[in-house]
Amino acid sequence: MAIYTSNVNRVTGLSGVDTESMIDQMMKAESAKYNRLEKEKTKVTWKQEAFRQLITSMQNFQNKWFSTTSLSSNIGYDAFWNNYKTSIIDKNTGKESNAITINSTTNSGKYDINIIEKAETETITGGNISTSITTDKNAADIEKVINDYGDISLNFNLDGVSKEINITKDELNGKSIDQVLNEKLEKAFGTTNDKNPKVTVEKGSDGKLSFKPAGEGHSLTITDGSSRTNGVSFEVADVLKEGSSSFEITIDGYTAKVTFDSEKDKTAEQKLAKIKEALKKAENSAGETKDISSYVSLSKGQGDSLKITNTSKDKELNLSVKSDSGQQTEKLNPTGSASLIGLTNNTNSVKLSSKLTNVFGDGIFKGGDEITLNFGGKEVTVNKDDTIQSFINKVNSSGANVEMEFNEVTNRFTLKSTQSGSNGNIQIDDTTTKDFLLNNMKIDVENKEKNEKYTQGKDAVFEIDGIRTTRPSNEVSMNGISFTINTTGNVTLEASNNVDETVKKIKEFVEDYNKLIEEFNNAVMESRPKSGQYGYYEPLTDDEKEAMSEDEIKKYEEQAKKGLLYRDEHLSRFLSSLRDNVYKSVDIGGKSISLYEIGITTTKDFNDGGKLEIDEEKLKKALQERGDEVKQLFTSKDGIAAQIKKDIDDAIGSNGYLRNKAGIKGTISATNNDLTKELEDITKRLAAERERLYNKEMYYFNMFAKMESAMNQQNNQMSVLLSMSGQ
Repeated sequence: MAIYTSNVNRVTGLSGVDTESMIDQMMKAESAKYNRLEKEKTKVTWKQEAFRQLITSMQNFQNKWFSTTSLSSNIGYDAFWNNYKTSIIDKNTGKESNAITINSTTNSGKYDINIIEKAETETITGGNISTSITTDKNAADIEKVINDYGDISLNFNLDGVSKEINITKDELNGKSIDQVLNEKLEKAFGTTNDKNPKVTVEKGSDGKLSFKPAGEGHSLTITDGSSRTNGVSFEVADVLKEGSSSFEITIDGYTAKVTFDSEKDKTAEQKLAKIKEALKKAENSAGETKDISSYVSLSKGQGDSLKITNTSKDKELNLSVKSDSGQQTEKLNPTGSASLIGLTNNTNSVKLSSKLTNVFGDGIFKGGDEITLNFGGKEVTVNKDDTIQSFINKVNSSGANVEMEFNEVTNRFTLKSTQSGSNGNIQIDDTTTKDFLLNNMKIDVENKEKNEKYTQGKDAVFEIDGIRTTRPSNEVSMNGISFTINTTGNVTLEASNNVDETVKKIKEFVEDYNKLIEEFNNAVMESRPKSGQYGYYEPLTDDEKEAMSEDEIKKYEEQAKKGLLYRDEHLSRFLSSLRDNVYKSVDIGGKSISLYEIGITTTKDFNDGGKLEIDEEKLKKALQERGDEVKQLFTSKDGIAAQIKKDIDDAIGSNGYLRNKAGIKGTISATNNDLTKELEDITKRLAAERERLYNKEMYYFNMFAKMESAMNQQNNQMSVLLSMSGQ
């Protein structure tokens, strides 16, 4: 069978000689160089994979112990070493206290702290700006609406709970509309703990109705209910039946006429579609056209009747219809209820997304489109497009000495100083601004002290070990301890170095360091195993694999992959530099300190290749007695952490020697490195060698073809001679 020209058509063996087998044997001898290159390519690929596995281990070690995003686990940062136990104990009860919250600790200490007064920021909270939901119509007009149309249906949503309230004209018999509504609302929503209805209706001096939830912080919304029972729609009989000939409807003087085609408009659906289309081109007596399709909706009613429904929420429709059955006039009531009783503003809730003009009206701009306010010398221009949120954003980003908030639950604005303490005063002198805040946000800057929701700015006052002091803020830092004052109280604050936690972290670091050292040592020290007395395990060719089982191939390749990095100069360089830097002493303020002084030494077994071991008692003692020096041994500019990080950067950094050698996945170096270039070179050589083998095999086939042709010719001549001789 041909090895390199198997796709070439040819005829062989005509002479009876097995030329295919002969050429196959000859090509196997010729293929020795090609096979060597294939094996070499596989070895280089395996070597690159082995390097990259070591690089990944280095990256994992680096990410865990030298991360700049998690400084508490970065052994080269103070945060790694700041492991302190803290407690806040109430001196009166001896129990844990929440008067103070510890934020961070970088030092040990014990302090008696008596908090006399916590700091306050000057704050003015305005009144509730939400208003009642008020009807535009008075009670008498609303009662007339109900009597005219038979009923109203309203949906009340109180703090997310919805109840539908329906009132018929019969229920008004002898009662006022506000009386009926109050009865139904109390039944629907119940009462508060004070036995007051959760929602009430009041009739003002002008007769208009106001809907109010009990107390502050409640959201009420009123919308159309789902049920209207009288006169919203009616049906015209037999309009859609088979054989009906025509139909017309008149609304507001505009008439839509339809003549049904007995062939094209047989079904009810076809007739309905034709009527709907005609509504779009209704005409009046003057020949003017108008689209009246928005006035009503059409649908199939009972049997073959046409159902006509008024789709307007507040418009009464007087219409006439004409069909094969005759002519009739109808009055269709509106479908809505909220607009019928004059509810143009249907909610008392104010949102951050609400426009200022929708909440306070256009009058806030005094006839213009905008107004300029002045907060402590910083101008803020507010316009008609501003929402509550955008208004607040403008104030808070203006650089003024105040900032503003709005609470959607309580519907109140709050103005507060940007500076806490007694010096953080709200200072607004501009009359226009003070009037704007008072009239709209109900914030009275001029008489702020009279506001029950006013908080005066003051300093935090406390004693530390009997010494009285003040701070403008509740955030306090002293002697490496940062804490927040939450309330008054007499407490003992204690912070002590948590040596056990630090030892635990150092032990984990040493374990990971030893794993890395072991992995590199194994790669450097592992020699290539021999497959016999002289030869080594080499990658298998395809022919060799065909003679083996899957399990045999797996076991063989496990041996062949060993020792590929034996005594590699790059790995040896990394290990040597790492050992030197870990073992050397570090100068700290004229004194030197090293790992062995704090209980961390190399193991006694030479085969461990520089692994570290810890004397825990000695390490604990060093942390207790020389804690700051131990920390600086690792964290200083020339400390151990900086040196290890440099060794790793030298190896796999932007121009690292291991990066240049094998490349790192996910980076440009993955395709631009020494081993990849070597693989590309081998691939080119393989292509050239394959071309040579192809030509060689073709040469052999041509040679044997000529030989067979000559043999056949001689055989034919011999046959002729024999036949002439009579044999």
